[in-house]
Amino acid sequence: DDDDDDDEGVFVVSRKYAVRAADNEAFRAAAKAYVVDTTRNEQCAHVYARQVSNATTYYLFEVWHSEAAHDEHKAGDVAKRFAKKTKKMLAADAVHSESMHLPAAWLPSADDGSA
Repeated sequence: DDDDDDDEGVFVVSRKYAVRAADNEAFRAAAKAYVVDTTRNEQCAHVYARQVSNATTYYLFEVWHSEAAHDEHKAGDVAKRFAKKTKKMLAADAVHSESMHLPAAWLPSADDGSA
């Protein structure tokens, strides 16, 4: 079925950050600010930050209306500011990132009470 390949899909990005213990609170504050700023972008359907129980691993999950919208955001001030601010807080140089396209129908709508 090709219905899932139309323009109504969304683009999902997840990133995993390993943070130095000494920078845990500063990273948490930066991630919170990033979520607030990214939520203001009308092309972002959802953005979440989650801290893993070991307290120094964080995940950011973003759902964008399109891959192009994510690319535009990634090149913009909010994403660049977050990357610059947190770069020296990371325990490892690399941030593990994954992305995929999903059908928009898989997301709960704002009016069904499940969002």
